[in-house]
Amino acid sequence: MKCPCNPNSQFSMCCEPIILGDNAATAEQLMRSRFSAFATYNDDYINKTFSSVNNLEHSNNKSNQDQQWLGLTICSSTHDKVEFKAYYAFETNLYVLHEVSDFVIEQGKWRYDKGVIVEHDAIKFPRNTECFCGSGKKYKRCCLNK
Repeated sequence: MKCPCNPNSQFSMCCEPIILGDNAATAEQLMRSRFSAFATYNDDYINKTFSSVNNLEHSNNKSNQDQQWLGLTICSSTHDKVEFKAYYAFETNLYVLHEVSDFVIEQGKWRYDKGVIVEHDAIKFPRNTECFCGSGKKYKRCCLNK
């Protein structure tokens, strides 16, 4: 299975080991694994990777099974900050979530602390747009119909 965070990597070699308990070595690795957890509807992992400050507020978050997470683009990454664009489909619309996220280390593990949403809108995609999943197919003939 391709990794949701990077279609050029296998899930078993990329995010799955982190989701199953390995420590993320960087804030970006944690961000990628959280995206993959959203894409695979792994609420337990998403909830346990919030910082202790935000964990109580978000501890019962549930994935929206109607959202299909399609792709992730890392715009920039520093020691404790990751700017990304996450693309998802909901009903027949395509959306982008553009966020700058802050991460902290707690008890030797990276945790998601907070984020500032730069953009969260439905987007129009140009004709013949390649699918975000990395299949090489056109989006309208691939993930749009799933």
